[in-house]
Amino acid sequence: TLRTVLAPLFDLYHVGTNPLSDDSAALRAMLRDVRFSVTSGTVVVTNRKTGGVIFSGPLSDLASGTFHPENMPGGSSTVPPPTPSPSTCTYTYSAWAACQSTGTQTRTALSSAPAGCMGTPALSQSCVYTPPTIDGAALYASKCAGCHGPLATSSKLGRTAAQITAANMTQGLSPAEVQAVANALATTTPVACTSFTYSTWDACQPSNTQARTVLASSPTGCTGGSPVLSQACTYVPPVATCTSFTYSAWGTCQSSNTQTRTVASSSPAGCTGGAPVLSQACTYVPPPPAIDGAALYASSCAGCHGALATSNLKGKGISLSLIKSFGMTQGLSDAQLQAIVTAVGP
Repeated sequence: TLRTVLAPLFDLYHVGTNPLSDDSAALRAMLRDVRFSVTSGTVVVTNRKTGGVIFSGPLSDLASGTFHPENMPGGSSTVPPPTPSPSTCTYTYSAWAACQSTGTQTRTALSSAPAGCMGTPALSQSCVYTPPTIDGAALYASKCAGCHGPLATSSKLGRTAAQITAANMTQGLSPAEVQAVANALATTTPVACTSFTYSTWDACQPSNTQARTVLASSPTGCTGGSPVLSQACTYVPPVATCTSFTYSAWGTCQSSNTQTRTVASSSPAGCTGGAPVLSQACTYVPPPPAIDGAALYASSCAGCHGALATSNLKGKGISLSLIKSFGMTQGLSDAQLQAIVTAVGP
């Protein structure tokens, strides 16, 4: 940085571009005439003979310092006189940018040499501008495909630029762009479809044919082709639906408060389906609780006739009527007495 900000001084003594490693007589001659010091972060260069300040500036930003060329030494008697003017710069440049519609193109200067040189880099030149080719297909895709479909299957194939303009379909395009779109429409050959995805076959008709439809085709944007949309089949007349039924009797009412029945027959003959009524609501009546004949015997009979297993009634042909005839009902109902008879056994 010192070599840059003090270039006239260093050039006066012909000190090289790397003065800190330069041990030449020129550097020693300069240091006999000039003093370098750093005080409180400020670099000061003074003329040893006159005491005049040649340069002063902050160490952290030497480029912002102040240079006083009038205070430079006259130079040592052993040092040749300074070069009267800086060298002319030689530049390296970036590549030329694309030619603009103004007929000019530009570049930037990447570097200059030697250090401290003077000159003006050549940053622009004349050129021949060639308007870019307009991609009509790309313009169609961005401006028209949303309304008229892909270019290959466009409803506007064959339209001229005049027809597009007359129909007010220019979409804000310039005349050159409209012409490019028209050229794309004129030169596009519709692509024929070669592969299809179909729906399932419909039911066979009395004409012994069945049909299907095309769900998708390829390649994308194609048109036409030869999809197979019908085939021969054997028509089978539909079976009649049953409209009349005879039923079995209703079953016992279940705890779900429903009872069911079955279809005994239906008509017309050979029919299927229909809507037979096979269930209906009912009111469920729970059956009476089961009577425990052994428990009744134990509580009402065992005192006189012994335990049930060894009852003296066993083998006597005990029956409900016999119990009643002997007046041994004990106030029990017929159902309870019958349960006891069943528990005693023959």
